[in-house]
Amino acid sequence: MLFMTEGAQMRAHAEPASTRGSPARRPLAGPLYSQVADLLRQRLYDLEWAPGRPIPTEHQLSKEIGVSIGTIRKALEALEEENLIVRRQGRGTFVREADAESEMQQFSCIVLNGEKVHPRMTLVSCGYERATMAEIQALDLKPPHTVVRLHRNCRDATLSIDETITIDKAAFDGIHEVPDLTAPLLFATYRLDYHVIVASVKETVAAAICDARVAKALDIEPGTPLLAIDRIAQDRAGRPVEWSRRHVHCSGSRYEVAF
Repeated sequence: MLFMTEGAQMRAHAEPASTRGSPARRPLAGPLYSQVADLLRQRLYDLEWAPGRPIPTEHQLSKEIGVSIGTIRKALEALEEENLIVRRQGRGTFVREADAESEMQQFSCIVLNGEKVHPRMTLVSCGYERATMAEIQALDLKPPHTVVRLHRNCRDATLSIDETITIDKAAFDGIHEVPDLTAPLLFATYRLDYHVIVASVKETVAAAICDARVAKALDIEPGTPLLAIDRIAQDRAGRPVEWSRRHVHCSGSRYEVAF
């Protein structure tokens, strides 16, 4: 790897000693501040600094990496724009810590009377299963592989949901022992119990007709129109964390996506 003059001392930091669980590195390129941002971003992905905790000061990072404070400052500004860090005047720079409410506001698309809906789910089953090819592809796993498969549902007057969640057993072993798996999203559990942070989701929404299994689960008539929603939740490095497949019957609520 080659760096411009000021960044020559970055050589010792471009390849962290441990890369377990990290995405493949690419050669650092672009303006020096962008290279520094890439380096710091990777350290955030590797959880070198825990969510909610401070990272080293600009002066410390400048000395450690071997670049000017101005370059560090521009790199941190880029990370702040990505919502990876929070800069608090007089206190320092902290790793952004998500909370359950902000995750609902960011990732939930079901709206009732202008407000995001917080459906309470019922856990029907949770167990270890051999991954199907669809699950292997969705979660980018290597076959054969064992996954955790959760089946949940919600039934009320305005909203009914039948949901199957698949996650990697290697990453979330023992999740069946978590006392409460009924939250609308399990992202807080991933974050608090496994230090896995969901940073983005990708959803595919299609119209569907209720089949016999879903009709029984939701106590509605077979043939009822539904929304079929596939969601891939990803961490800050873009790695798949969760695959959720939901059938949603909206009666009085709506599914709203903002662009």
